[in-house]
Amino acid sequence: MTVWRQHIEDAARTEARQLKHPYIRSEHVVLALLKHDASVLDISYDDFLARVQQLPVPACGAQQKLTLAQGAKRAFVEASVAHEDDSSALIAALLATSPLVRRLLTKDDDHAA
Repeated sequence: MTVWRQHIEDAARTEARQLKHPYIRSEHVVLALLKHDASVLDISYDDFLARVQQLPVPACGAQQKLTLAQGAKRAFVEASVAHEDDSSALIAALLATSPLVRRLLTKDDDHAA
């Protein structure tokens, strides 16, 4: 594991802890990436965090261990095939592997006409 990947995983773990989530999923990795490099997506950390906070806390196989869930692991593997230490490659992999992240990033205002 590279230093960069360990840094992103640790930051994602911190995000999960701060949200009192018992797992690290793709949305936590996105939060970590936004904190690391705000230019990686066209959404601010605060806006994405607000969307994540609206989600119910789902069950996941990585519960209680604060380990990476399967989808987040898959994104790291796909990103490493493209370029190990690249935020853009990891974002692309997260978008490819996580319907929830895609939904959170394209979410319209709930009250929009």
